[in-house]
This record gives sequence, structure tokens and C-alpha cells, in this order.
Amino acid sequence: MLENIPEERVPSSEDQAMEQWYLKTITREKTGRYVVELPKIPRYEERLGDSMQGAIKRFATIERRLNRDNNLKQQYHEFMEEYLRLGHMTEVSTVDKVKAEGVSYYLPHHAVLKQASTTTKCRVVFDASHRTSTGTSLNDILLNGPQFQDDIVSILLRFRMRRVGVVADVEKMYRQILVVPADKRLHRILWRKEGSEEVSIFQLNTITYSTACAPYLAIRTLRKIFEDHEESHPRAMCWYNDFYVDDLLSGGDTAEEVKQIQGQLCGMLAAAGFRLRKWASNDASALRDVPMEDLAIGEEANIDGADVGLALGLVWKTNFDSFSIRVPHIDTSKPITKRNVLSNLAKMYDPLGFLDPIKMKGKLLMQTLWSLKNPNGQTWSWDAELPETIQEEYRIVSGKFKHLESICIPRHPKLNSNWQYHIFCDASERGYGACVYIRSSSTTEGVNISILIVNPEPEVIRPRDPNLLSPDL
Repeated sequence: MLENIPEERVPSSEDQAMEQWYLKTITREKTGRYVVELPKIPRYEERLGDSMQGAIKRFATIERRLNRDNNLKQQYHEFMEEYLRLGHMTEVSTVDKVKAEGVSYYLPHHAVLKQASTTTKCRVVFDASHRTSTGTSLNDILLNGPQFQDDIVSILLRFRMRRVGVVADVEKMYRQILVVPADKRLHRILWRKEGSEEVSIFQLNTITYSTACAPYLAIRTLRKIFEDHEESHPRAMCWYNDFYVDDLLSGGDTAEEVKQIQGQLCGMLAAAGFRLRKWASNDASALRDVPMEDLAIGEEANIDGADVGLALGLVWKTNFDSFSIRVPHIDTSKPITKRNVLSNLAKMYDPLGFLDPIKMKGKLLMQTLWSLKNPNGQTWSWDAELPETIQEEYRIVSGKFKHLESICIPRHPKLNSNWQYHIFCDASERGYGACVYIRSSSTTEGVNISILIVNPEPEVIRPRDPNLLSPDL
């Protein structure tokens, strides 16, 4: 945000305590995999109640859904079978025979579909926010941990400055990190393949997506791998800060440099059970040593930077070395509500602001909706149909969004020996913003100008000060 001036991240006393705890508790198996303990609040056992009965009800619900959809049922079963086959979960007992042995927690689970995925269309998500009989969930007793990685904008800006760009991701990153045996009882689930079988209890052996501490443990362990191999794999350290959770966005000045770093990085991570896949680059020679099965499919790389289903993604067209934005289809044939407008704006994932000059119209419309009142003088309901005049305005704005996918922005600014940043900013009564360009020139190639980042925002709604002039904004 423009209002926030970047500051150096200073660890708090809680962050320092968490770091000391992590380094004290993490271990490594002979296989090379790292084993972590779940960070829990003191005396957490007293707060967790019974979770099995709620999990049984939720399991019955998902079974009924699967029985109505054979295709989903097959994908769901394949996901769970893979969990078993890879050793990521282990059968413990059956519901009828389970013995009381300390505090345990049962995670309900459900399906999340991601049709845009090139690997897993159906993902089984475990619900660590499910409340026990005391009203406390697993996430309530887990500590989140501090933020380590740079924000996606910083990583993308560095990525753009590399002449040879590369992207990849860590396959099943969370599931490559094991949990200490004592904490597996907090990762229990119910499962059976067929309704004629008894419901069995399984324990998840790895850190689990959707638990509050999972991002911290995964990211910190990835950084621990780098730290443990700094001397043996010095070239890999060049990409130490270029991961956004499990996504790598980096590169180098030459294809040869990229190959050297990539080789060391893959070897280092593989020793810990982390496999890098979906490799893509604007220079195919940089990935000559990557096995075919680990290369991305097609000539587009999705840079999601968001949770499942929350964003359609920033797309890197490697053959043209350019960015485009995948824009969601917006159905305006049905009644339009405040919830629809906000949801559709949020789906356009555009961290560098390439589309913001167009999206700004939608943001200004949303700002109008915040102050909109119904005939009774109350705030307009999220799901109430908007006035026809506003609906028509939204149809006009959203009708322009479909043309945004045709916009392509070169990823890499052509940097010659003489280049400069050019920064512009302005404000009005309705909004303010800034944008950054790179101007590069040489005697042989002339002048080249590339947009780097854009950030406009609507003006904060407040009483108008008649003495305030636009330049003062």
C-alpha cells in the first residue's frame, strides 16, 4: 500500500523465542527428511475437548456427497490412496476399537476442486478450525509463528530484473516434513473406501495444510535446508530469498549461471525429500539438465501466489517472456449484489498493478457501495440486489475486463549500461496513485521504456475539507 513505508523487519521477543524453540526441537532422520514439533500454547490439553463426534458427522456428510458424484469419489479416493502409498498417513485403529490415550484431535476433511491445476484437480483439505466440545479447535492451540519470506511484490520485482528467468515449485512441500510421533495424535482423520467397511482412524505423519502453524514450519524448514548446506552448496544460496512459500521465482544473467545454481539447488533439496518440478524459463537452454517429467507443461507458467481457488493468477508466457493476467468470467445476466462486485474484483490477482488503471473504476464503484444505504437508512445488505443504475454502471465496467487478457507486459526490462528509474505520482479528490518505469538507452538500441509497478488507490471516504486543495492530497 502507498500508505505504508517499507521498514526493516525487526524480530519481536516472541519471534526470537519461536526461533530458539524451532532450532531446539527440529531433528533430521537418516533418510534426510526433517522432523518438526507442532508449536502449541502452554497447557493446551486442558482446552481441547472431544472432536471425534463432530468428525464422524462431517465424514458422513462427505460420504453422501461422494456417493452422489462418482467422478469426484474416484478423485477423492485416489488422493487418499496416494497419502497412504507415500507414507504420509498411517492406519491406527477403527472407531469402535480406539482406546483413550491422552488428548487427540480429529480433522474433518472435504474436497476442494481446482480445475486450472495441471496436476491435482481434487485436493482433500483437512479442517483444523473444527471446534471440539469445549469450543476450542486445533488451530486455537497452535502458534502461527513469524513471517520470514519477502512479500510477493518484492520477489516479483527481483524476478523481473533477471535476464534469464526461471520458475518452479516444490512438490507437496508441506508433506515432505515429518511431525514428531507425540504430535501425530493431533492429526487424526476418519476414512474408509466403501460404506460396507468399518470407519478407520488414520494419523497424518506430516505437517498439514490448513493448520495455523503449517506455513511457518514449511517456510522455516525450507530456509533451514539452505542454512544447513550453505558451505556444501554455495551457489544455491543465490536463490535463498526467491521462494514464495513453495514457488520459486528467480533466474540469472546467463543460462549457464542458471544451470549451475539450479543443479546445486535440486541436489540440496532432494537430499531433504524436496523435489522441484514444473520448471519453466524464457531460455530453454537454461533447463537442459532438467528431466522432461519435471518441466512445466505448455508455454505458460501460472504464478498463483494465493490459496486454492482465490485467484486465477498472473501468467508468464515464457515463449514471449511476457506477463498477462488471467481474468475471471463475470456473469452480469443475474442480479448483481455488493458481494458479487467485491468477489469479482478480488479474483483478479495482479500484484504488480498492471490492470489497476482499469480496476480503479471497479474500486471506485465499490467505494460507492460502502456508503450506500437502503430506504430505511441502513447499510446496504451484502446479498441484496443493487439499484439498477449501479448495476448498469457495473455492467459497463465489467464488460471492459474481458479485454484485459490481451494485455502483455514484457517481464524483463531491457537494461543497458545507462538506465534510470522514473517515478510518477498524482492525486485527486477521488483517488491517488504512483507508477514506476525503467528507462534504458544505448547508442545501438536506442531508448526502451518498461513499466515496473503501478499502485492506485481510491481516496479514503471522509468529510470534505473545503480548504484542502488537490495538490495537498
